[in-house]
Amino acid sequence: AMSSASQRGVSISFVLQLNDKERWSAIDSVKKTFACDVCGKAFKKKSLITQHVIIHSGEKPFDCKTCGKSFSRSGNFTIHMRTHTGEKPFSCETCGKSFTDSYSLTIHTRTHTGERPYSCKTCGKRFSRRWLIHKQIHSEDQFLESNHRLSKCKSCSRFQKQH
Repeated sequence: AMSSASQRGVSISFVLQLNDKERWSAIDSVKKTFACDVCGKAFKKKSLITQHVIIHSGEKPFDCKTCGKSFSRSGNFTIHMRTHTGEKPFSCETCGKSFTDSYSLTIHTRTHTGERPYSCKTCGKRFSRRWLIHKQIHSEDQFLESNHRLSKCKSCSRFQKQH
């Protein structure tokens, strides 16, 4: 389920014949030596692609002895085990609240900083989490269906009263 750069036909003599921009692009592709045959995602190390291909097979080799849940990635299993042990190694420097994983801490930190890195392509409204964009659009569509006096603006897709 993997192939190396040499198997893809990238040679050093070929790279040397390229201009600077092309050369950096080719060097980048050589750095990522192993490519997944299923989805094409490239990896620098054989061990990383070995972990990756498990997602395509559906195999879940990491089993929780406490509750029976299974996981395809060891990192997800480790985070899950913290729900049983109560371990929360990631703490907010602002308020001291603790979390089981670094991503949850990152999301929480945005409540203090006000950071909203994701924006709706339609109206520009910004969100702290990517999924909230989809939730907003979905809930507004349901609201429109339940209140026929509203119409969707063609330029920004916001709802407004019909005249």
